[in-house]
Amino acid sequence: MKIQNRTLYITFSPQVYPVGLLSIGLPNGIIEAQERTTSLTYLRRALPSRAKPKGLPLLICQSLRPDSSNTHTHRHFDRSTPKADVAEKSVVALSVLTIIPIYKMKSYISKIRVLINKTILKSLLLKNQKKWNLMCGSIDAIESTQLAVDYYNCLDKDTGYNYLIIYGLFQSLYVQQDSVLNLCKSIGIQMSKKDIKAKYPELWKIRQLRNKGIGHPSKDRENNTHSMLIEGDSVELFSYSEAGEFSHSTHNISECIETQNRLLCKIVQQVIEGMKLMEQKHKDKYMENKLRDCFPTDHQYCIGKIFEAINLIDVKSQGESEPQRIGRENGISLAFSHLKTLIEAINKFNEEFTKRGLQDIHFIVSIEIEHSKYPLEKLKEYFSSTSESSINSQDARAYADSAQIHILELATSAQNLDNEYSNTT
Repeated sequence: MKIQNRTLYITFSPQVYPVGLLSIGLPNGIIEAQERTTSLTYLRRALPSRAKPKGLPLLICQSLRPDSSNTHTHRHFDRSTPKADVAEKSVVALSVLTIIPIYKMKSYISKIRVLINKTILKSLLLKNQKKWNLMCGSIDAIESTQLAVDYYNCLDKDTGYNYLIIYGLFQSLYVQQDSVLNLCKSIGIQMSKKDIKAKYPELWKIRQLRNKGIGHPSKDRENNTHSMLIEGDSVELFSYSEAGEFSHSTHNISECIETQNRLLCKIVQQVIEGMKLMEQKHKDKYMENKLRDCFPTDHQYCIGKIFEAINLIDVKSQGESEPQRIGRENGISLAFSHLKTLIEAINKFNEEFTKRGLQDIHFIVSIEIEHSKYPLEKLKEYFSSTSESSINSQDARAYADSAQIHILELATSAQNLDNEYSNTT
């Protein structure tokens, strides 16, 4: 059993027992008990942030055999302890633990950010600028509110200060729900407040707790009056209807946080799947139509014939024989034909490129298209001139060099895009 480089939060429940942090495979790995709590998410981070491994999953471990003999235990693995010994001791320590995965909103949003910055999906999303702006604003709001929610777990729960924190916390939870709904809307997933009420009643309860206790306590839409009492990690809501009927409910704050995080992550996962499906449908539509096929198989051959024709014009002499003249004219005619082939190839590529909506993402490719066409048009002018051209042979070679470089870039970009369309991961 290999558990090195994993950070594990350990809590003993359902009763109140010490909570500790086990860090394995780090210098001075620590098993350190912390404040008592029953909540799986109400955990204080013991290690400094610089010591925490990045990009690794956080897991909650619930003991099957709670030890109530002491409230605080403290044990260090010395820096000199071999990692194998640390892992072996850790296996013994973990042999009585059940590992429960924790939903991390941050990881779900990170997945979305990776997705929407993929070339094909981003080009599709940018077709509707309003929805793109809605999506970006929603993602930013979800991340910002999650920072506020996460910070709540690190705070001491003093009575006076607590009201300020809880008001802000539940407002963050409320805004986060709205932001997830708008994120769904931005990619065409139907998810409204009515859907939240019908499909996710636990989320609706959290929303109503915010509305009644924090948003509109003195008078809500039904003319009911509410008051809220905060004590530690719990909220009591006292309500009076317009007819004078009294009701009372108690809510555990950490459980509200855990419930919302779990359910919103499920909804965000639907957004991720929707984005992947949108991208795949677009890929399937164009996958067989290769952009690289717009160009000649060997475009370098075409460029080579253009250079040969420039040389033929450059060495033209008064005393050339009839066969030499015919050979020169045929060479120029062939070069002119290759010029037309390359220009048509670039126009075809540009048409396919634009049809897929890639021009707003790959603006560098759009620039390469213009930089490729310009020298070819100049060369066309050079070869078709019946009189003395304003373009000399040195200019023509410079244009041919430029065309060669930019067409190679375009062909490479076309191949890379084809690879992206073929990638189904």
